[in-house]
Amino acid sequence: MAGMACAAAPERARLDRFLDRFVGAGSLAEAVAVFSDALDRHALRIAETQARTEAIFRSRTPDRPFVQYTPTDLDTALDVGPPAWAATDRHRLLATQLSGIIANLELLPESDYLPTLSPGYGTSDLIPRMLGAEVEVVDGCVLPRSYLLSDLARDLPVLGMPDPATAEPCRNLLETCRFLVEATRGCVPLAYPQMQGPTTNAVRLMDQEEYLVACLTEPDRIRSLSEHLTRIIIAITKSLWYAVGDQALTRPRQRGAQPEWVCGLMVDDYLSVLSPRTYLEVVGSSWDLMARELGPIFLHTCGPTLQWGESLAQLPGLAGLETSFVRGFSKTTDDLCAQKAALGGRAVLQSFVLPDGSTVHDEANLTARWLESISNGGGFMLHAAGSVETGRRLLRDLLS
Repeated sequence: MAGMACAAAPERARLDRFLDRFVGAGSLAEAVAVFSDALDRHALRIAETQARTEAIFRSRTPDRPFVQYTPTDLDTALDVGPPAWAATDRHRLLATQLSGIIANLELLPESDYLPTLSPGYGTSDLIPRMLGAEVEVVDGCVLPRSYLLSDLARDLPVLGMPDPATAEPCRNLLETCRFLVEATRGCVPLAYPQMQGPTTNAVRLMDQEEYLVACLTEPDRIRSLSEHLTRIIIAITKSLWYAVGDQALTRPRQRGAQPEWVCGLMVDDYLSVLSPRTYLEVVGSSWDLMARELGPIFLHTCGPTLQWGESLAQLPGLAGLETSFVRGFSKTTDDLCAQKAALGGRAVLQSFVLPDGSTVHDEANLTARWLESISNGGGFMLHAAGSVETGRRLLRDLLS
């Protein structure tokens, strides 16, 4: 922590003063007031990032390139005990996030960081559990104990359509979302919970190999399954809007940024497994359905994506996407330029960090000049991660 303090002494001092008051607050209401005061100091910067985001999604060149840096060593920066006022799991979830928001804002002042709360549901078993599937979560991985779908002709017609307001664990999740927004008086938007998408949920309900074969041998039934799962995702999303009282207080993802008019979320790592033709045959109607019901869609996929060529931009309702890999297991600065060009200005490309923590595979070519060039005409956002010290250097080099 000493190195961090030396590199950012004024910011670190402000953070320490905030933490002393925040942790020492006598109640939740007092702690939120302390947080709101600290957040207000960054109002102009947040507004600038929001305007930058809007320009990028409207295919306009932003005032400067968008770079979000996620610090991975905030546990060191926030080496404080739990507040006495955080008596429940929900209070502790809120306390951790509010202190993390101020730490992000103070320690990395150049980062395009839009404060967003998370409901805390980070594993991909929400919809399977709502449908009655038995799963086991091991180190964050969801392992089905048995499959609800073993014969599509028999099992698909009786697959349930749960009510998010009453079906667990979604009911409890919605209560948590309501608590987070009410406790903060709506001063910070809330990201969607981990709902996954129609393909990724399908392989929690049936064997993965059988699913992939059925995409070719039973495309009509897989299309029906995709639409069924998409209707559940839509129902959860609308229930979330109702729970927090204002759709504008929600965002599809915490990472990066989306304008409030981007309301749909597709999570799909099978985009790189199925051929574009097969994918559109079995999932294209689900995109249509979500676009009609929710509006413009943001896509998360780990990638790769470049093999889709210009077809990717034809996904109904697609407004933006984030990916880690672009060309096979590669992501270079040239790969990102090729992917943005293939999108043709019809959707925003957001690059997020590679599994090893690097930003691109050719980091020597990650320069301010390259970033300014790819940011021309909007349509591009860059995400990086690492220590606070590394982030301060990277942001200085890229945005100077």
